[in-house]
Amino acid sequence: MVELDYMETENGTWKPLLEVQETVLPLTKYGFMRMRFLEQEMEAVYLALRVTDKLYKHCKRVEEQAHKRKAEIVRELRRINKPPQTENFMEMVSYRRMIDHEAEELMLDEIVYNREVTEATEK
Repeated sequence: MVELDYMETENGTWKPLLEVQETVLPLTKYGFMRMRFLEQEMEAVYLALRVTDKLYKHCKRVEEQAHKRKAEIVRELRRINKPPQTENFMEMVSYRRMIDHEAEELMLDEIVYNREVTEATEK
């Protein structure tokens, strides 16, 4: 039988102190956002992924999906919202920023902050 040490958290629950060798993959913005979301909002899933050495793989996969989906949303938004017919540089910059911001918000809700996780239960 394995003997574990525990630590009490701020809200009074007890967490096991586990020493885990995990694979660390390079992540960018969306991968780190997903990791932080799991850690803060879905703690049990975060710990399950971390203990099974699937956390970074999961975040990397979400990151790749996020970049792909954001590009798709940008194309859709540009098709729906035609660019201004002007030669004013600042209007074009404003249009592109608006499209990028809207695409990112949609993608974050759909991909990064999605509560469905199947990797935690996979073998």
